[in-house]
Amino acid sequence: MDEITPRFNMSLDTTTRAWLKRPAKRNLLRDDLRMHAQRFMIGFTVVVLTAAVVWPLLPRRYESYATFVLRPADEEGRGDRAPALRQSLDENAIQSEVDVISSPAIAATVIDKHGLIDDPEFNGRLRSWTRWFKSSSGGGQVQAEMRQKLQQHLNVSRDRRSYTVKLGYWSSDPAKAAAMTSTLLSAYVDNQLSRKRQSIDALTRWLNERVAILRSKYEASSQAVNQFMARSNLIDSGAQIALEQQVTSLSTEVAQVRARVIEARTRALALSQMQKAGLLEQSPDVLASPSIQRLKESLAATFAKPVILSRDLQAINNEITTEANRIWQAAEVEAQSWAQREALLQQEIQSLRGAIAQRREAEIKLDELRRESSIDKTVLDEALTRLRDQTARADALRPDIEVLALPETPLRAVSPDPFLAAVGTLLLATLAGLVMIWRPVTAAVTDLVRGRA
Repeated sequence: MDEITPRFNMSLDTTTRAWLKRPAKRNLLRDDLRMHAQRFMIGFTVVVLTAAVVWPLLPRRYESYATFVLRPADEEGRGDRAPALRQSLDENAIQSEVDVISSPAIAATVIDKHGLIDDPEFNGRLRSWTRWFKSSSGGGQVQAEMRQKLQQHLNVSRDRRSYTVKLGYWSSDPAKAAAMTSTLLSAYVDNQLSRKRQSIDALTRWLNERVAILRSKYEASSQAVNQFMARSNLIDSGAQIALEQQVTSLSTEVAQVRARVIEARTRALALSQMQKAGLLEQSPDVLASPSIQRLKESLAATFAKPVILSRDLQAINNEITTEANRIWQAAEVEAQSWAQREALLQQEIQSLRGAIAQRREAEIKLDELRRESSIDKTVLDEALTRLRDQTARADALRPDIEVLALPETPLRAVSPDPFLAAVGTLLLATLAGLVMIWRPVTAAVTDLVRGRA
């Protein structure tokens, strides 16, 4: 009993002492937490105040965009969306137009119009050397660096499933971004029209040269036709009719002469046969001759005289014989004359037919020359028509785009984003506060672990 009582008293004293020490530890822990909270808030507040001070000084990024649709225009300058909707997308053609937007020529236009060489945003690092480069061979290098710098400010995007293209510049000045984007759009449209105009001008020059060649060729072929008509006498359209009428008339006359030739040859042949038979004086032609009849009457009158002289009879008979031979020879000569006339007429007909044949050949040659001249005329007319169409195309020249949205001055900066900046500031402020209390908290946790051990 006595042993138990001291032990209980000892245990009670230890518990009481521990209980009495608890408020002191609580006060110490509270003081530590307050001190850590103050240190955390100091680090947090410093970061937040720094962010608040730096936020207005951060460079802003304003983006301005223009949107257009690639819509090819026809030769009359009309843009039709229906053919584009029926055709599959040509990725290469669209990518080519995107590359044109980023071309040095368009970039140079933007640089020159807005004086970006003297703009600190684009040429701040080289501004002090700009004048020296302008007056020396280094101007090209400045232009190249400016184009590269400007290329970094260029944004070109497109929907892979459509012809819509979006382009624009970003800058720290919203008005400058909108102005540069507007210049970019205008420069792209002017570049497209310039490329079209150059193509039309090149084709027009070629057509002018072709028209000059074709016109000289047509004039030469027309002159050849006229010269050939004059040389072949085809210019006299009545000559062919006259030749044909002559041939017809001569053919009729030849037929008549041939009948006379047959008749004369038959008569001469009959007289020749009777002359060989000694019966020439009894032939109808001789008996029908007036001279023979007069001689017959003289012979009858001689027989009627009382005294008949043989000398007179012989003279009359000789005259009858001579006249009969003359009639026979005349028949022979007449037959030869008619035959000769027939031959001459045949020769003349052949000559006329040769002339007609030559005219026919000349007409065939003339038709060939006229055909060549007509072909030259047709080709010349087609070239002139194409040349007139080129003039119409030049007058109706339109860009192959339809602008959907013009660039506008942006109202808010794309970068920095206020929400992301606020979130980032809170995270950095929290991290700074944790860094401020990192060592004390780590030491306290270590002491706590050791005390438990």
